[in-house]
Amino acid sequence: MNSLSGLVKGKHHALLSPYPGLPATVVATAWGRRLELDDPADPRIARFLDVCRAGPQSVEKGAPCAGGVGKPLL
Repeated sequence: MNSLSGLVKGKHHALLSPYPGLPATVVATAWGRRLELDDPADPRIARFLDVCRAGPQSVEKGAPCAGGVGKPLL
């Protein structure tokens, strides 16, 4: 979690939260896209966040993320 927290801490349009039952150690999701990885240090995670965070593919570009369930870590 520590290696991942640096990727989302202090950044808008991203959250980090453990979720049981996922198909891989790390699953990044954004607007119909999903990246499944077993290594939290994989550089593709940062690239995925850069490309997908509030990108042109988002349904409501620039809109805040609200109404989630559970308690995000960051």
